[in-house]
Order: sequence, then C-alpha cells, then structure tokens
Amino acid sequence: MTLEAAMRQVVNPAFSEDGKLLPSWRPSFGKGMADWWAEACWVLDFGAGLGRVAREVLLATRTTHVVAYEPDGALRGWTLPYVACGPVEEAGAAPPKARDGHEALWRRLHLAALPFDFQGIAFDGALTVTVLQHFSAERRGEAAEVLARAVRPGGTLLTLERAKADDHGRTLDALLARDGPFAVVRRRRIGEGEWGMHEEVLWTRR
Repeated sequence: MTLEAAMRQVVNPAFSEDGKLLPSWRPSFGKGMADWWAEACWVLDFGAGLGRVAREVLLATRTTHVVAYEPDGALRGWTLPYVACGPVEEAGAAPPKARDGHEALWRRLHLAALPFDFQGIAFDGALTVTVLQHFSAERRGEAAEVLARAVRPGGTLLTLERAKADDHGRTLDALLARDGPFAVVRRRRIGEGEWGMHEEVLWTRR
C-alpha cells in the first residue's frame, strides 16, 4: 500500500475538487497539546490511523511517550515512516530519509494492534480524533470502557468527534460522563458543511 492509498483510509483528510490530497492537510489541532499534557507523560492515541495526531504530540513535547493504537495493519505499517518524514506532501508515495532530528521521535512512539498491547499502562492522557463517530453503539461502549481503564484518575481525555448520538441515541456525554468516569472540562464546536459539525471536548478522569 502506498502512503497516498493509506491516507485515503484516514478519516477527514483534505481533498481538492479533483480528489487529490491538499498540501495543507493537517490535524485540526496539535499546537496546544503541550498545554494539556506535561512533559514525561504517556498519551494514548486511540484509533491512531497513520499517526497524524501522534506525530503532533511528539513534536509539541520533548519527553512525552505516545502509544498509537491502530488495529488496521496497513495503516500501522506507515506510522513510523510518516512520523519521521513529515506531512504527506513531503513524504510522497515513497517516504524519503527521515528529516534531521525526527529519528528521535521513534524512540517515544509505541505501536499497538490490540488493547492488550497497552494493558497495565496508566496513561496521563488519551485522545480520539474522528474515530468513535464511526463505531456502532456496541463498539462505542467497548471503546469507552477501554479508555476508562487506560486513563489514570486525574488524567485527561481529548475527543474530536462528530456531534451526534449513536444508533441507540446516546451521546458521548452520556457514554463517558453519565455512564462513565469522565467529566467535561471544556468543549467547543468545530466545522460545518460536508464533514458536519464536530465537537472538541476535553475531559478529566474522575
């Protein structure tokens, strides 16, 4: 699988009208991550895909470790070269040599194919970016349980998901806060149009 093919499996990239990836494709957030998680902590990227957000966390911090959980082996296989080589417009279909200094990011990136792979780690933070919105109600419930077990009390969870209820009518608030151990710290609404309204919510683990 080429990098471009992998990118087309990643939710919410930016495409031009002719279907090509835009050079400006970036995560919706990233620069503020150093404010959410202190240095020398562990962060779980749940549904990491290609590693686009994991890379932003690693670049924003110097000593934070990221566990990138992605069950799709094709996407997971591109995570290390993507993190080292940069955005898709720089990496192209065949990633070049890692840019100076970015090899060090590999030492703080850990890949996981199953929740069992990171069992026992007390994460200081976790994040999901346009992942849970594609899950069925049952899978959302399973994901919420994994996140509740993974994040330590006092830790934080950041979600960026479409602002809608699942097919059982439950919102993330009901799933994570009312029926789970998280409490909302802040929220803001992002986007409109083709991709729909999304909510960026910062939660704390009670």
